[in-house]
Formats: sequence, C-alpha cells, structure tokens
Amino acid sequence: MLFFNIMLTMTQFEDYLNSARKILITSHIGADPDALCSALAVYNILLNNGFAKEQLCINLEGLSLRDYSILHRYDDIGTGSNRDAVEKFNPDLIIVTDGSQWHRFFHDDWRPDESIKSVGLDHHQGAGNESSEFDLEYNRGISSACEEVYKVMVQDMEFEIDQNIAEILLYGIIADTGRFKYPMKDFRQTMEVVSDLVVDYDLTIEKLLSRISGRSMGEIRVYQELLSNIKLGVDYTYSYVSDEFIDNVVKAEQIEYEDYEKAVSGWINEYLTSVEGNKWGFVVKKGLNNLNEKAYKVSFRSSVGYKDVSEVAAKLGGGGHMQASGCEVKAEDVWAAIGKIEEVI
Repeated sequence: MLFFNIMLTMTQFEDYLNSARKILITSHIGADPDALCSALAVYNILLNNGFAKEQLCINLEGLSLRDYSILHRYDDIGTGSNRDAVEKFNPDLIIVTDGSQWHRFFHDDWRPDESIKSVGLDHHQGAGNESSEFDLEYNRGISSACEEVYKVMVQDMEFEIDQNIAEILLYGIIADTGRFKYPMKDFRQTMEVVSDLVVDYDLTIEKLLSRISGRSMGEIRVYQELLSNIKLGVDYTYSYVSDEFIDNVVKAEQIEYEDYEKAVSGWINEYLTSVEGNKWGFVVKKGLNNLNEKAYKVSFRSSVGYKDVSEVAAKLGGGGHMQASGCEVKAEDVWAAIGKIEEVI
C-alpha cells in the first residue's frame, strides 16, 4: 500500500504503536548487517522511548552475525522461525525492515493473519509501490534500511536515541553502502545522517569498524576458494564456491555459517569488479542453511555507471540495486547454475 502524505502515515504509524498490545520486530530470513541493524535499532528505539520489554519481541530467523554481537541488546534477538515467533508471541503489530514482500520473511507462502497490522521500513529500488504487502510502508529508495529507520523514527517521529542506538544505525548504513563505495540516491542526504550520528553521539567510524573486522581461518579458506575459481567472461568476472569445496572443506572442517557468508561478501567487495579491467560480475555459492536443496545464491556487482545488474537479477527472479543485486537459481550443480546465469547475460 502506497501513501503519499507522509505526515498522515506518521500519524497512522503512531496510532499503530500506541494501540498495540504486543509488537513483533523482524527482518528478512538470513539477515545481513543492514537487516540486523535496522530491526535492532527499531527495538532499541521503542525501549528507549517508554515501551515495555514485555510488550516487544525481536526475532531474526537464521541470524548468524557473531561479529555484531557487540551491539546493544543483541542477545535479546530470537533466531528461530519467524512464523513460530508470530504464533507464540501473538502480536497485533509487526514491524519489518529491509524488505517489502512477505515471502522474504516467511517460508512456504505462510502469511500472518490480516487482523495483525504491519509496517515496513525498506529502501530497495522498485519497492514501496503497489507491490507492498504491508498496511504501511516507508521507502525513500535511500542508502539502507537503517537510514530509513533514522528518517522515519528519529527525524520525523522525533523518538529519542542514545549512543548505543546511533552506533547500531551507523553500522547498518556503513555495511549496506559498502563503506560508502556504492552510489546512493542522495549522497549528500546520507552523509548528513552519518554526520549527525558521528558528531551528535561522539562516534568514530574507524573504532566501530575495527570491532567487526577480524578474519578467521575459515574465512581465509573461503577466500582462497573464490580466488582459485575466478573466470573471465566477455566483459565480466565470476567466481564460485564449488560443490566439492562444500563437501570436502566446509562440511569436513565445520566452517561456520557466519564465517562463510562474511568471506564471500568481503571477497565480492574487494575483488569482483577489479579483475583485468572487468567492471561487473557475479559470485555463485550454496547457502549453508539450505545445503540439501538444489539451489544456489547469486550475488551481482557492478562499478558505478557501467551496468545495471538489477536487470540481470530480475531475469532470474531476483532484484536489488543497479550496482548490487541478487537472486536464487535452481540447478543440479554449480556449473548448471552458472550456465543458467550466462544464458541471460
């Protein structure tokens, strides 16, 4: 549902909050840093502004971001099924971040009862329109869900935040912009938000990043695999995590989910658009949370102004941003998945 009168929707959001007996806060399954931080920021903002802890529940299904456990109230987060969280907590309001479609939050086409009010705080291009499945959705198409949370709940609704909440918001913005490497709808606007958080709450970006930047041996092994498997297309680069590596290394050495995902993400940001002059590419991998499924996760990246990778992802049933998009490909093995991707390129 799309609302054009922002002040009207703020009033409606406030009415939902004030009338809610129980509020569930969540984000998409397998939360990335922006999803984690945006949901955790909402949770902390409500607690910081008079909502009772017994009134709130935060659940992020499949969360495995150990490095972010330093964040305030991280230990309050449930990591079980989002559906179970709805059925057990029985909320009358659900606040979701970093997504605009229910299928990103629940498996098997399950949906909450329509009597439960829903509010979405998203930022993805193409969302925030008639495709939204929530009662209210806020989406300016800006840098991150964390920036949207800041603009809606702090700037517009005037909720009070403290240094802990500012830190959470800043982590999410930094992560989803690739440390400000990716293009943004309004760079000046985003940097004004960053400036507010850094200056007003006495934060230092270098200190924040140093707390989550360590590398494990498991991550190094995944880096090595991706470096070994680099291939060049006509104007693109790709790499992959082989099925043999999953069986012989990831499973055998019990590389943790978080280390695996963090290594793939780090490798993409560091190498994918900088090999032999190629300015875009993709990485194919199995998700460790669905090893038994014949499906592969694909991440696309492109240098600024070179290629709109969201168009490629859309052809494969995915989506995202011009410079950073993703999808899932059903295939018998990783080479079959790569073949399907190259068919649409």
